[in-house]
Formats: sequence, C-alpha cells, structure tokens
Amino acid sequence: IYSTAKLLTLKGASGNEAKFVFKYFADIRSMKWAFLNVWSLSRKFSTSPQARMHREYYASVELRSKGVATPIIIGAVLDDKILVKEYVEGERLSDIVQGVLIGRSERVGTVERFGEAIGAIHRAGFALGDSKATNVIVKRDGRLYFTDLEQAIEGGDQAWDIATFVYYQAKLSLKEAGMRTVAEAFLGGYRRVNGAENISKAKSPKYIAPFRPVTVPQVLKAVRESLDANSV
Repeated sequence: IYSTAKLLTLKGASGNEAKFVFKYFADIRSMKWAFLNVWSLSRKFSTSPQARMHREYYASVELRSKGVATPIIIGAVLDDKILVKEYVEGERLSDIVQGVLIGRSERVGTVERFGEAIGAIHRAGFALGDSKATNVIVKRDGRLYFTDLEQAIEGGDQAWDIATFVYYQAKLSLKEAGMRTVAEAFLGGYRRVNGAENISKAKSPKYIAPFRPVTVPQVLKAVRESLDANSV
C-alpha cells in the first residue's frame, strides 16, 4: 500500500530503450515511517513527504560526489513530490545475503564490500537511517548501488545503521552459523574502512530492543559476539 516506485520504459523506433524509475513521496508512505517510529524506540524517522524527498535528492548527489554509487537523478517534480532516477539493473543485495545466511552461496565478499560501503558513507558524514540490504542493488560488475536514501541525513545515528543491518538480517532466522558468517563479513568490512567506534555503540541495549522479540536467543548471541569481536 505504501510502495511508490514505478518503472517507465521508453522504446525508440531503432529498438533502443531507456528505463527510468519514478519515485512518489506520497503521504500514504508516511504511515510506514510513523509505525516504525513507534516500533524502533531509539530512532525517529522522518514522515514528511517533502523532507524525505529532499533527503533522497541531497544524499544521492552528495554521496555520489564522494564515490558512493547511487542512481543518477534525472529530474524532480516538486509540487507532486516525485523524483525521476535512472534504473539500475542488477541483483538485490538482500538475496545474496540470504544465500550466505542459509549456506547456499559463498559470496561472502559481497557482504564484506557492503560493510565497506557503509563505512565509506559514515566517513562521509552521513547515516542512512534505513540500511537494510533490500535497498541495495549489486550490478554485474560488482558495484553496490544505494537506491533508497529518503531517511539519509548528515550527522545522523550511524550506530543504528550497523544495528539495523545485523539485527534485521537475524530476525526469524534459525541459522546461527550463517548469521555469524554474515555479521563477521559485514562488520569486518566496515571496521577496515571506518574503525570500531560505531560498532561498539551498536552494542547498546536500545538498538537490540526492537529486534529481540523476533530473534531467537542463539542467533542473537551470535550477532552480539560478532559485535564484541569487531568493536576493539
């Protein structure tokens, strides 16, 4: 009900085609963020369509200028709260991470590079706010594109980004060994780029609380041990 991205394909007489994503920052989507404000306890998400649109535009341009891959913004319709962006074709990072988690994939290096990319974003002074792997596309050449930046902000809560990825990935999973592999790869990549300070902060109980009801104890323990090992 709150999905607002649409794909438009333009085809020419010669057979060439171009694809664009139209992202609508409609008020209905604010319902999702309002609910998450209640659920997360420690994080306040922006619900304003105008603010989310501004954040997505600004973060896309700024992070791209600092070497982080984001879709090129083609245009903006301010009155209708629409951004037009290039379509990035590739694999969802979430599918790759899930493959590693359940032992069907050995692409641990991609998870490490995601950790490095989050570290680079934090070094640039930004926090994503919504760092789930579903918001990242992996192109055939291996580049990671960050496609959803409507909660990204300068000077935001970077520890939340780390906690969100590892704990969200662990929810409802029974794969203790797989989750340990995912967490170690992500955190190791992050620490190489941006050190251990934010990893240490991510161990705070306030970040665990929203995920505890949907995470089995042994998997939660594996994540906590990985955070401990990478926070020094």
